[in-house]
Amino acid sequence: MTNKKIGVDVGFGFVKATNGTQKYVFPSVVGEASDIRFNTGMDNKSILDNLIVKLDSSKCFIGQLANRQSQFTFST
Repeated sequence: MTNKKIGVDVGFGFVKATNGTQKYVFPSVVGEASDIRFNTGMDNKSILDNLIVKLDSSKCFIGQLANRQSQFTFST
């Protein structure tokens, strides 16, 4: 097992994360997940544009996906 260090800053506008080599930035937005009927934009190769988090039995859209697909979004 290798130990990896990451840094994450959950800001008011954007989440910033780094592993020391790569940097990731996405909107600090969470939205209720729902079935997506239209696939527009989902073929995007960027994982940051299609973030989904699953906690127990519920799912949330994060960042750009929440902005595009969630009926209600939450941010700080």
